[in-house]
Amino acid sequence: GHTVLKSGIQVDNRNVVPYNAKLLTKYQAHINMEWCNQSTSIKYLFKYVNKGYDRITAAIVPNDDGTSNQSQNIDEIKQYIDCRYVSPSEASWRIFSFSIHGRKPAVER
Repeated sequence: GHTVLKSGIQVDNRNVVPYNAKLLTKYQAHINMEWCNQSTSIKYLFKYVNKGYDRITAAIVPNDDGTSNQSQNIDEIKQYIDCRYVSPSEASWRIFSFSIHGRKPAVER
């Protein structure tokens, strides 16, 4: 295909994001459209978008002496706490402010 030299970098069609001209002019915004024609694809997209974070049910129960003990039987309905689970690797990744996701190809004006 055709190539263009921009800021000393050779760019070809691999760096062009597909777009729908009608939606681009209607909403005056960049919209990346892709056609999904299988019902399993649609189910996956909605499940992925609405998934949310990993969650756990936790309870902190004090002992008679005021310390906590995790091995006691608990009334989960009475002591219900809705928590988000963050693994040690995810926690350290976020503490050091590493990027969580990337964009490829980069969008330029």
